[in-house]
Amino acid sequence: MLAFSLFIASIVSVYSMLLPTYLSTFSGLSLQQAMKINSYSSIIFVAASLIAGICYNILGKKMLISIILIINILSFYSFNNYDKLDIQNIQVLQLIILFLVGIICGRLPVIIASFFPQNVRYSGIAVCYNLAFGILGGLSPILILSLTSFTNILTIPAIFILIFSIPALIFFIKSNGKFITTYNQWR
Repeated sequence: MLAFSLFIASIVSVYSMLLPTYLSTFSGLSLQQAMKINSYSSIIFVAASLIAGICYNILGKKMLISIILIINILSFYSFNNYDKLDIQNIQVLQLIILFLVGIICGRLPVIIASFFPQNVRYSGIAVCYNLAFGILGGLSPILILSLTSFTNILTIPAIFILIFSIPALIFFIKSNGKFITTYNQWR
């Protein structure tokens, strides 16, 4: 479960906190343009989270695995081409990616809550969420920007997301779908 929380923390921190600075530093966009793209993408992210929360029974294990793989593919494409794309293409790409991220984040509360038995549910949620977002969410923008500046490898954010998506994919594959499809299966 911690693997899935770390994956969520990595994509949320990259696409919401890091991206405006990254775009203004490495793609030639102004900070104002990058913040505008980030604002629109955040609205789509929230809407997708709400949609995923409402339609929780449709989003099963195969759908979540597919979304994780699509996010990785789009991440490599986008971070490899940000310096070549115009602002409209960057904005469309970000809206698509954050829509997919929002779908995964909309499923997060149900997955975490149903993974732990009722007597340790709050402790389990606290450990997974706080470790992932407290440590990884806070350190990743600094770490990614430093590595990208030092190595001049523009796909470092995509590699970072890939590193945390592999354990999340293993978690979903090994979970046998026991807690992903319905909330009441652990009772």
